[in-house]
Amino acid sequence: MKQPWQALSIAPVILGAALGADQAAAQEFSAEEISGSMDQSARGWVTEQGQLRSVSQLSDLRPTDWSYQAIRALVERYNCVAGYPDGTFRGNRALTRAEAAALVNACMDTVNDLITAATATAVTDEDLGILQRLQEEFQAELATLRGRVDTLEARTAELEANQFSTTTQIQGEVIFSLNDTLGDNVDGSGPDADNAVFGSRIRLGLSTSFSGEDLLYTRLFAGNVGDRSGQLEYATDTVTGNEVTVRLDDLWYRFPVGDRAEIQVGPMGMELDEITPTTAWEYGGFADFLEGAWTMYDDVSEWAGLGGNYQITETVNIAAAYLSGQGSDEPEFGFFNDDWSAFTQLSLTKDRFQMAVSYLHEYDKDSNDGFFAGLGTLKSQNPFAGADAATLDEVGIGLSYQVTPNFLLSAFGTYAWLKDQVNGDLARSYSAGLGLVFPDLFGEGHEGGFALGINPTIVSNENAIVGTDSSVPLIVDAYFNYRISDAITITPGGFVLLNQGTDASPVGVFALKTTFSF
Repeated sequence: MKQPWQALSIAPVILGAALGADQAAAQEFSAEEISGSMDQSARGWVTEQGQLRSVSQLSDLRPTDWSYQAIRALVERYNCVAGYPDGTFRGNRALTRAEAAALVNACMDTVNDLITAATATAVTDEDLGILQRLQEEFQAELATLRGRVDTLEARTAELEANQFSTTTQIQGEVIFSLNDTLGDNVDGSGPDADNAVFGSRIRLGLSTSFSGEDLLYTRLFAGNVGDRSGQLEYATDTVTGNEVTVRLDDLWYRFPVGDRAEIQVGPMGMELDEITPTTAWEYGGFADFLEGAWTMYDDVSEWAGLGGNYQITETVNIAAAYLSGQGSDEPEFGFFNDDWSAFTQLSLTKDRFQMAVSYLHEYDKDSNDGFFAGLGTLKSQNPFAGADAATLDEVGIGLSYQVTPNFLLSAFGTYAWLKDQVNGDLARSYSAGLGLVFPDLFGEGHEGGFALGINPTIVSNENAIVGTDSSVPLIVDAYFNYRISDAITITPGGFVLLNQGTDASPVGVFALKTTFSF
């Protein structure tokens, strides 16, 4: 029976000087024994394609080549040498001792088959002698090769027996988080009455590919501290007690169009920072306003929609998307009559520098939901003091630069025009952020970060009831990821809110988070 490693046929001949990986071994054989061998530098592995019927099938081997007769004998007489899948022999590639051992074994198996079939006359005593000496020379390598193949077969059988899917991979993240607040309530209603809370969150993602280039992404969420542990409003618990809710919060499909374009479509979980190749803001702190993506992307996340991007050049990309709100699956509103947004971005990535220039138009049918819910000041979350439909037009720019391998600098800024579509009132807002990230801080794999931001604030407003924010609202965020292993990270950190447009004193949100990734 042929061994599994015979599928890894090698291009060169194995006699004598074919042992070019070990010059001393070649010198043990006579000139007659090595006369039919290949040049010492001519070796190479091949993938499985079946044995050759004739040496003439090797397109790059000529009858005038000095090794032609030896190769012809091994191909047509012993049937233990094959070419590459493209029909070439590639006789100038180097052969390792492991490759030589595999080919010796393949030829020995062929000889054994001939002897077993009572056709020993087809094998000369001279060839048997050479192969025997080669087998002895490579005894250790052959034993190692057999052991590796046996181990590989066992592992392959175990994987096939226990695999979840041939097309789907599972990624999981579990967070244990101990959170607390210090200072007055952010709405100015009095001293903070919340106690420290200990909760958890789990996300389970399924990544499925049907062609190797596309991606169907499904994500389940469960937790008792909500999916946003760092909102500026800060809620100790978004559900009652320790009740745990499970929901599907991401479902979308991404596929390439040609070599430069990519399309993404989905009924939920369509986030702008996934459609775009970069947000040019690289910071992983605690506050939602600063974590991962700035307000240009974060305030319309997790909707249904369609988007994509096109790589104009190696450095320039353009992206666009249309997203519809949570009522997109309800007949009362539908995909085009609920809250919706249109987005476009031009980004530049060059070596250690990234830049993104973005534009967002958003329609909110009930403006007291707020364009900046949980992210900005109380005035920015309800700028027109009512339930009227409103629109937002926002432009933004993001920048990041890898100053050194251990220091990354990021910044962003936005400016927005808001309009009450019933009364015609106009308002203006802006936001900004500066982030410093320190990879491998205090050791390889760890990371620290510090950020200073101006969360969305109203700077002009024709609605006299709401008016403008009287001071610049600030948020200071810091974190440190202590990496215990590839799967476990402990993160202490938090953020402080200043001048949020209320009578509240500075408010702090602090947490100790442990993340398990699998």
